[in-house]
Amino acid sequence: MGSMSPARPKHPEHPEHPKLSALSAPRCAPTRRVPNAARRGASLFHGTLLGSRDPPHAPITPMNSQSASSSKYARLAVGLASLWILVGAGFKLLAGTPNDLPVPVRQFFADVDPGVKLHLAVAIELAVVTLGFLAPAFGWFWVSGCLAVFVAVLLKLLSMSADECGCFGTAIKVHPGLMLGIDSAMLLAIAATRPWRSLRGAKGAPLPLVLVVLALAVAAPWLVIDADGAPRRPGSGSSSTSTAIPRGATATSGPNVAPGAGATQGETPKTSETGVAAPNEPTPAVELPRYVVLSPLKQKWVGKRVGDTELGAWMDVDLYPPDSEWILFRYTCDHCREHFLKLDSEFATNPKPYVLVHIPDGNDETHKVVDTLPPHVEPIVELTRGTEWVGETPWTLELEGGVVKRAYLDDGEKEDSAKPKDDVKPADEGK
Repeated sequence: MGSMSPARPKHPEHPEHPKLSALSAPRCAPTRRVPNAARRGASLFHGTLLGSRDPPHAPITPMNSQSASSSKYARLAVGLASLWILVGAGFKLLAGTPNDLPVPVRQFFADVDPGVKLHLAVAIELAVVTLGFLAPAFGWFWVSGCLAVFVAVLLKLLSMSADECGCFGTAIKVHPGLMLGIDSAMLLAIAATRPWRSLRGAKGAPLPLVLVVLALAVAAPWLVIDADGAPRRPGSGSSSTSTAIPRGATATSGPNVAPGAGATQGETPKTSETGVAAPNEPTPAVELPRYVVLSPLKQKWVGKRVGDTELGAWMDVDLYPPDSEWILFRYTCDHCREHFLKLDSEFATNPKPYVLVHIPDGNDETHKVVDTLPPHVEPIVELTRGTEWVGETPWTLELEGGVVKRAYLDDGEKEDSAKPKDDVKPADEGK
């Protein structure tokens, strides 16, 4: 047998040579394994921008699960707080009056009409609730801000030793301390869920729906709350400011009491045993607004005939002396008590014809503090019951010829005067 020649080594250019693949491969970046994060990013891009509902390679990681859970709890906290605000706004919308607003709110911008404050307060709360329910991604901020304002107001009420907060109107009386605990707990619950992170990018209702509901929420107080300020005959559709409601008239929304029924000009109205103007003749039923604002401040009444003011719609002013001092008071008012004690002590040296106008508030019998009245023109005028009277007391109106020359509020500390300017003429002059 011949000797076997050794195996010939494979040529480097031979297709089966082990180095051929590497030598003949294109001169480009070496092949690398795509990291998992990059694959997840591509899958997310594919799923969001290209419309795939179930993008490939998008496994649920523990971090994604934790984020979804945080978003769920944040939505729950914001939703519960919004519902809580809605309950209070609903009570004020359906049955509230400016007297139900907390004292710090009523004192804030004191020159603003109390009725406007009530409308704005309800409108803001309903707007916040709308954002909290329909757009929680940024509504949480407004819900938290609303709760923070509530907490500040409640702290002020506690410092004033108030026994009720007025959050639910007169329907439900809640102590400020209890309400402070509830509002603070809800505010802390929202903060604990970190909605600025967990709700970032969270989907809400379509923008057109949010805008429509928001507009309705803001307009609701002006559509629902009835505060026309003057009595109306049933079905008339308009207020009657020229005819005062006589005492003893029947109100469709509650007992109605007003002075001067059946009395003609210059005739002294009949009085009851208590010295308050009594009914003379029955009159037709009337519809009463939810509340009436009596505010002579800022020259609203100064320079006008008293019959042309809001007061003239509720009583027959011609039955009382045209040159006198009228005092609007409440039997439950501590400042009224002090003011009357002062007038009574000074009457011997400074006698004046006083006309006392009583503003009922529903607590006259149980919370009466006024026990001394200065000498006055009989009878005491009692305004209509069955509506809520809004305004501070005691107000004093100085009348000359039936025209209000000066109006001031004695709040127990100082008088807030509203003197007419020199160029202000009475309403009956120059005609």
